[in-house]
Amino acid sequence: MAVDIDGQVMRLNRFVANKLTVELLMNGSVKVPQVGLGSSARIVAGQLGPFTIETNVNDLLSLRVDNGARQTLVLLQGDQVAASDLVRFLNTQVSGAIFSESRGYLVVTAVSTGTGSKIFLEPAQDDTTGADIGTSHVTLGFHNRFEVVGQEVVPPWIVEAIPRTIPPLQPMRLRFLTPLRTFFNFFEVTYFTARDVCPRCHGLGIEYDYVPDTDGDPLIVENENLLVQMVEKVILTVLGSDIYARWYGTDLVGLTGTKAVQFIRREISRQITVALSRLQNIQAQQQRVQLVSDGEFLARIDQIDVQQATSISPTLYLVTVGFTTRAGTHSEVAQAVNFGGPTDLFALPQPNQALEAFNEQQTGLVRRS
Repeated sequence: MAVDIDGQVMRLNRFVANKLTVELLMNGSVKVPQVGLGSSARIVAGQLGPFTIETNVNDLLSLRVDNGARQTLVLLQGDQVAASDLVRFLNTQVSGAIFSESRGYLVVTAVSTGTGSKIFLEPAQDDTTGADIGTSHVTLGFHNRFEVVGQEVVPPWIVEAIPRTIPPLQPMRLRFLTPLRTFFNFFEVTYFTARDVCPRCHGLGIEYDYVPDTDGDPLIVENENLLVQMVEKVILTVLGSDIYARWYGTDLVGLTGTKAVQFIRREISRQITVALSRLQNIQAQQQRVQLVSDGEFLARIDQIDVQQATSISPTLYLVTVGFTTRAGTHSEVAQAVNFGGPTDLFALPQPNQALEAFNEQQTGLVRRS
């Protein structure tokens, strides 16, 4: 659903029967609560392990989390201490944050999210004199007296009637309390409306799977348009989700989180080829008992082009499927498939390069309309 030019308003078009039931979904996978979503403060050390940790030399690490009290953590001593070993040792002592390891580097992430999420690294101090002691920040590659603050990814939002519209069944809008700082993500809104303004049943309270024309006759999709619809449907249906035809569809959703670009491109092409071949086989059997027009019969798959949309997102792929009907008409179906997304931003710290880039650049997510 599109957001207006000021980045704050999504028009819902219909009256919302119960504001408490409105759900906002980002990028098809992340549920956005009304309080919004935020990323956590996160610091990645600049020194690759293993480390040499000596008692009374560099065995103390001091930090503050979310403006809390100073926490002085004792490091595991040894000549060749791996970052993964430090993680286990530090997580038993720290409060309000989580240590993790990413490709040999030590990472600390606050549990809290949003602009109130903070981590401040400072030198350990002598309890008696207050003097700075220890050099653990140098050993681990942390910047001393360094603060990182989390980001507001999606601001809080409310649902309200559109001004200058007539009650009681006023069209509504979802308004973000502050402008979105995003440009490529997309949002979906689910809500209940009143029967009188229902766009699906047209106030009848009964929903049919056809749309009437001006004469009251059902509009029928046929020939090339029907085949385009069938190709889109078989590509987007999750394989196995149809209990009466387990073979129908593709398993593209199973590729979510995969990082190997060439593997993804080949696998997308393979799965679509298999799905369309099955569709051809079904059509061949179907025409034995009923008419299948030349315009709706899939005669040939001309191309399956899969391109990574790196200018938008490294996990987004643009898929174009070209095919020819038995009548000789060429058609194409284009789909955008995303195999990753912002879900990683709200999970526990993992060695995720995209996540690290987001936190280090502090640029926030983007939306698309």
